[in-house]
Amino acid sequence: LKEQIKEYFQKYFADQRLAETAFAYVEQNDILYSMCDNPSYCRIICYSLGPGLRRMQGAQKTLPTTVTQLFAAYLSNIFKNHEFNISKHHDLRAEQIRDLVIRTGQMG
Repeated sequence: LKEQIKEYFQKYFADQRLAETAFAYVEQNDILYSMCDNPSYCRIICYSLGPGLRRMQGAQKTLPTTVTQLFAAYLSNIFKNHEFNISKHHDLRAEQIRDLVIRTGQMG
């Protein structure tokens, strides 16, 4: 199973160095690593870690270590990358949406 997960990371990330970094990071986190047994969760993990890992190449940033942080990052990435603009329908700024997502996750 470890080789299958590693192969998935290598296919997901075009940059093999990034794939190795992401896999090593997830492998060190028992919760995230066990979630990779499920391909859907593995994709969410890769999708959530990708932007953070790319930013880390220039500066030290923290990556999600808990499931709550992971899904908050996932939703945040969806809002940013898919131009999901709630503010057109509601009077909310992007920071307010992010904070709302994080607070909702913390309740769980």
